Parts: sequence; structure tokens; C-alpha cells
Amino acid sequence: MNGRLIEETKLLIDSGWRLLAFETFEEERGLEILRAVARQRNEGLSVWSIASGLDASGRGSGSLEEGLRAIAEVEEPALFVLLDARLGEGNEGAVRRLRDLLPEISARKQTVFLLGPVLDLPAQLIREVGHLSLPLPGTLELEELFAPLLSEDRSLLETCARAAQGLTRDEALRILRKSLAGSEHEREETAAIIIREKRQAIRRTPGLDFHDCAEGLDDIKVTIAECTPEWAAEIAAVDPDLIRQAAALYASGTACQILWGLGVTEAGHGSNTVF
Repeated sequence: MNGRLIEETKLLIDSGWRLLAFETFEEERGLEILRAVARQRNEGLSVWSIASGLDASGRGSGSLEEGLRAIAEVEEPALFVLLDARLGEGNEGAVRRLRDLLPEISARKQTVFLLGPVLDLPAQLIREVGHLSLPLPGTLELEELFAPLLSEDRSLLETCARAAQGLTRDEALRILRKSLAGSEHEREETAAIIIREKRQAIRRTPGLDFHDCAEGLDDIKVTIAECTPEWAAEIAAVDPDLIRQAAALYASGTACQILWGLGVTEAGHGSNTVF
């Protein structure tokens, strides 16, 4: 994943984007990617925050406008990262200064990144900004992260990795360590504890919610009890084993979905087909 994102970032820069919005809940992981981009381009990377200024030097601290003034003093090609830059209402002066700075940044072959979990861009900048997004770690990344703690139990490792999807790397590792600590529960309960902790972590995040899907599953089991691969094979005219293989692939995927188009929805029995 990181390799693809590094290449995508380089492509956007080479294509002429000088202002890039990089959305991620994992600030340090995002910075790792941008450091790799800077190394591969043989350019410097400077990080600004309102508290520490540019490269923790204090220059440009206190406000985004001061940070942009500090960036304007740098003449050589470089990448600049603005952490949690607020460009919304009340910061119109910084938005105007950033717009005015873009031609100069372009001439110097510099790039400015806005890095944060949720970036609310003002209308004045929407057409000037390229977009990057760092997804939360998938199952394979989490398995690699959890392996030192669960290497002796492959089945538990896979189960815990699936349960931790939707968490950042740091969150996932902290929750796994907590779930393994002490002797008050069996290790088989670890995944259930991870899901319980994940539920709380997600509900503490503005704009996100955790939806339990266990309610009504018993009724669904009764309804579909007779819908075996053999039953479906007669309708679809395919081998039942192919249906089993497709189900296994879908169940083991990290981010699967089923889509249908208007040809299905608008057919005479479209709703029945979907359900």
C-alpha cells in the first residue's frame, strides 16, 4: 500500500499539483510516506505546526499565516507539510495568502501538503488541490503488525487482524496488547474484546459510528437455510463448487462489495433480484 501511495504522490507532483490534501488518521504514517517521497526526489521535507513552527524551529509558529510567511522565505525546491492546517471560516487571510503563494511555489518547484484526518477545504482552493488518502491498515498489514504477539497461533492471528480492521496501527496494537494482558479470559475471546474496544474507539471519533449487525441474524439463518449452493446452481446454471469458491473468495476479501446497475434495479422484478 505505501509503495503505491508513494508512486501516486510522485505522479501528482510531476503532473504539476503544488497543493495536495493528504487525509489520514495516522499522522506519523503519513509523514513516513512523504519522507520517502522527498528522499526519492532528492528534495528537502519541512514540517510545520502551529505550535512548533517550521521544522520545530519556532519560525512561523502561532498562526497559519505566519507559517506561510516562513515557507515563502525558502527558495529551493522542497516539500512542505502543514499539520492540521485550519482553512475554514475565520482564517480567510491565510487562505488568501496561500492562493497568492501558489504561483511562487510553482515557479520554485515546491509542493505544499495539507495533512490531517478531515480536511475541509474552502471554495477558493477546491480547484487548486490534488487529493491523497491513506487508508487504514488492511488485514495483511495487521497480521504483520500482530505477528510478534500471535505468531504461535495462525488462526487467532487471522481472526484478530480481521477484528481490528477500522483501527489505526497504533490503536490496533494497543488494543491487542490490552486484550492479551492478564489471565481473566481465554485467548479465544481476544477477537471479541478487540471488537468491543474498537466499537468504543470508533464512537469517540466525530463523524463515525459503529453499527452492530448481530440483531436478526437468527431469523435470516432460518430464511436462507434451504438456499444451498445446489439450490442456487439450478437457478444460475453453474457448478455448485464454483458458487462455493466464489463465496470463499468474497468472505476472505479485505474490502468486498456487490454492485448492480440500473439494468437490474429498473427491471420488472428488480427488487426481488437484488434481495
